[in-house]
Amino acid sequence: MSPAPAADLRIRVSDAWVDVQLPWSVGLKVSELKLRALVETQRAGDPAGYEVKFRGAQVLDESQTIGELKVPAGTALIVQPRWRQAVR
Repeated sequence: MSPAPAADLRIRVSDAWVDVQLPWSVGLKVSELKLRALVETQRAGDPAGYEVKFRGAQVLDESQTIGELKVPAGTALIVQPRWRQAVR
C-alpha cells in the first residue's frame, strides 16, 4: 500500500478498522468529514452516535472547519462510536 499524499486527511473509523482518505481543505466541516467517512465504510445508524477525535481529544463543535481547528494536511483523525460497547 502506498503512503497517502501529503494533502490528504486520513480518517480511521475505529469500529470498521478502516482508514478513509479525504482531500484536505480548510473549508471542510468536521460534521461533513465524519459523515463522508461513515458512508465510505458503510456504517449504519445515526452519525450523532459517533464522535471525531483530533490529537486524542474529542472535537466538541463539529460545525467547525478543518481550518478553524488548525488541522494540518496529512493528519490522521479518528471517528468512533460515542458509547463504547462492553467486551465480553
